[in-house]
Amino acid sequence: MRGCLSLPFRLAALALLAIGAWVAWENRDHVRRWVHRVTADAAPADAGIDPVELRQRATRRLDSLERRRADSVVLSAGELAAIVNGDISRRTAGAFDSVTIALGDGSVTVAARLDADRLPAGTLGGLAEFVAGREPVEATGSVGLRRLGVGEWRLASLRVRGVPLPRALWSHLVERVAPGEDGSVTFDLPAWVTGLRVATGGAVLYGGRVER
Repeated sequence: MRGCLSLPFRLAALALLAIGAWVAWENRDHVRRWVHRVTADAAPADAGIDPVELRQRATRRLDSLERRRADSVVLSAGELAAIVNGDISRRTAGAFDSVTIALGDGSVTVAARLDADRLPAGTLGGLAEFVAGREPVEATGSVGLRRLGVGEWRLASLRVRGVPLPRALWSHLVERVAPGEDGSVTFDLPAWVTGLRVATGGAVLYGGRVER
């Protein structure tokens, strides 16, 4: 009798197990990323390391992601700064230097020195009243993957000499850097980067499945 009563419960348990396995399979990419989030090592320390070496270190890690030797990699704030420094310089004709990056929970803060004299006339718009010569600037915003091949940095604040400025003042500058965008700056990513997550411990870039 006991065996007969327990049979429906066993069948129900098997059904739940099968449903759980199906759900896990259908969402395997999300599950994989969740497992990595829980078990991933922190990004390596940057202190005392030359920017050239930081860039090389990041390039090696990204190469392992591209070649599918790893399904995800963690880049430190220093490695990110070493990578984007050249892109920032190109976009702004060398007006920004001494770039540093700080990572938060889903956000990125970029600090730099701005040489206003190197910008084309009219670039700063209303900011010209606050920026003269070389000034420390700091911008913060959330970062994510807009679509494959394109990342997005949605600016939330901009500070000059530590003083926050109204959005109406700095949005003009953002539009010149990224025409057509509403308070965001887009940037190119390799097509094999399928996901992007930023935390205080580092920026996680996800790729395809590891080939064995």
